[in-house]
Amino acid sequence: MAGHPGGRRGLALPEQSFEQRWHFDVWVSHDEGESRLRAVLDAGGRLVSDAGAPGYWVVEDADGNRSCICTSSGR
Repeated sequence: MAGHPGGRRGLALPEQSFEQRWHFDVWVSHDEGESRLRAVLDAGGRLVSDAGAPGYWVVEDADGNRSCICTSSGR
């Protein structure tokens, strides 16, 4: 997908039932990625895809808004 972390194409994510109005890419150091993912999950978020890990994880909050936790690993 153009503009997506790592410029990867063809990453199939589950469809959303609404149009998301924002999307954050949160960049952290390579050694913080997994701990940030754990913090999202502990706060009630959901892992949508780890297909790009450890470069990025797609996560979703309780309202279905998606964001990415991004690192420089594997780029």
